[in-house]
Amino acid sequence: MHIKSIKRKSVSEEVFDQIKDNIVKGVWKEAEKIPSENELCKIFNVSRVSVRSAIQKLQAVGILTTNQGQGSFVSTSMSGNILNGFIPLLNINTEEFRDILEFREALEFKSIDLAVDRATEADLSKIGDALENMIKHRENYKGFTRFDYEFHLNIVKASKNKIFISIMQSYKSIFINYLEEMNKVYQTKDMSLENHKNIYDALLKGDNQRAKSIIRKSMDTNLKRFRRKKD
Repeated sequence: MHIKSIKRKSVSEEVFDQIKDNIVKGVWKEAEKIPSENELCKIFNVSRVSVRSAIQKLQAVGILTTNQGQGSFVSTSMSGNILNGFIPLLNINTEEFRDILEFREALEFKSIDLAVDRATEADLSKIGDALENMIKHRENYKGFTRFDYEFHLNIVKASKNKIFISIMQSYKSIFINYLEEMNKVYQTKDMSLENHKNIYDALLKGDNQRAKSIIRKSMDTNLKRFRRKKD
């Protein structure tokens, strides 16, 4: 058995991780200036040496560029592969992933059947509003994910089944985490938008079988991606 000693993270590594995470999450976008070294020292409550070391490391991997007298900026020439290398793998295991898919199939599919019979124009309008907001937030995976959840929640609300609605709302954090991981790790927003547009169109036409078929195909695709990622 080969065991390596566990090393503590240095302060500069912690600063590096937090700056990098903010860039990954889109807090600081391409070509945008990050706070000055003095400001970062105050934000993190660390020494200038630690901040400077973190910035130098971020420069070395191509995430930041520094202009003398102007400060540090998120690199505009940074390839997607650089950032993707820093984005963590899915934070859910295979069993949890399967459980989520089964939860979606049991709850959403029955909700779609009921929504086709019970949804009002106002209900359908709310589903459409969530879709429009997904489009508006397509460059921000967190915002995109929030309205992705709202899209599916509004379908469940259209079922008029209070227990279904309560369950969907109770498991909001789990459902959002699943959707966020899909949008963050697999970068599938264009495909996701197309699927949601088609689901919405099917609901408007009262075609519950088509709506469920689209969701099932999407879940099968995500499962294949998940398995490849885990392998």
